[in-house]
Order: sequence, then structure tokens, then C-alpha cells
Amino acid sequence: MKKIAELIFFAGVNGVLPEKLMQSQVKLSGDLLQVAEKRFPLSRFRHIYVLAAGKAAASMSRGVEKVLGDKITNGHVVTKYGHGMNLNYLTLTEAGHPIPDAEGVKGTQKIVNIARKATEDDLVICLISGGASALMADFPEGVTLDDLKRTNELLTKCGANITEINTVRKHLSKIKGGQLARILFPATTVCLILSDVV
Repeated sequence: MKKIAELIFFAGVNGVLPEKLMQSQVKLSGDLLQVAEKRFPLSRFRHIYVLAAGKAAASMSRGVEKVLGDKITNGHVVTKYGHGMNLNYLTLTEAGHPIPDAEGVKGTQKIVNIARKATEDDLVICLISGGASALMADFPEGVTLDDLKRTNELLTKCGANITEINTVRKHLSKIKGGQLARILFPATTVCLILSDVV
């Protein structure tokens, strides 16, 4: 009985691995890319960029890489220390979570730099998972990384819930709260989100 329970448990866990979930939602048939219910003829696009952030971002990215392979022009992943993995078509930065650090700032800048290259002729696939709001570390003029760290530490210690923390983070960012979408416009952008906070 114990062995059967273990088999059932591991089958369930295996079925929801981020890499496998991406492969179930991102499919390529000839020139037609399907992402969930949306279809995109790849001949419409000059470039395909993949931007990913979160604790599951590397695994999600690997799943997308397995589908798209060398059709990916460029992309970057920001994930938590210890959550990185080898990727073939994307670069990766491991960074601090839940307290942002300098590596998160560097990784976020790489994502922004790629986002700024995207034009109306490009497809951008954004992969977001839990932890992205901390890992995507940036700040507006007049705010420092130390300010950002201290704010996150205070919010965490005072018992603020994730919605409250994310509200504050949004106001201390140049990319959160829809601002990354503004940078990506007018590129065609599709997002896959894997999170317990929606």
C-alpha cells in the first residue's frame, strides 16, 4: 500500500513540474506556435524573445526551449540562487529572494535591454512564476538598492501579506505594475504565469 501511495504521489508531482507544464501549454506544429489557446504563425515574426523571472523560471524556460529550440533569438532568466539550470538558448542570472540583491538588478537590466529591442515584428514570451516580484530588482531614480532591501526586510518582518508587499514593490519599480508591458509594446507579447498569488 505504501509503495502504491508513493507511486501516485510522484506521478502527481511529475505531472506538475514547470518544464512539463510549459511543454503542455506551448506547442509547435510546422510554422504554427500554440500557447495555451492562442495561435501564432511564426512566419509573422522576425525574432522570438523569451523573458523569465521567478523561482520556477529556469524550469519553465527549459520547457519552452525544448519546444522552440533555435527559433529563440535571445532571452534571459532571473531565478533564485540554487534554482538555475543549464539552458541552451537563454542566459540566466541567479539572484536574491525574498530580499533583492545586486545580481537581481543586473539580471533585471538584461531583461529590460532585451525588451527594448523588441519591435512590432517580434514575439515575446514572458514566463513568470512565484518570486518574480522580488527577483526582478530595479528601482526608480532617487531610490537605492539598500532602500529596496530595507523596505523588503521591513515588509517581511512586519507581517505584510504578499499582496501588500507587491503593492509597495510596484511603486518602487520601473518595470512592475504594467511598466514592462509598456516597454515591450508594440511587440506581440504572451505571458505564462505559474504562481499561487494571482
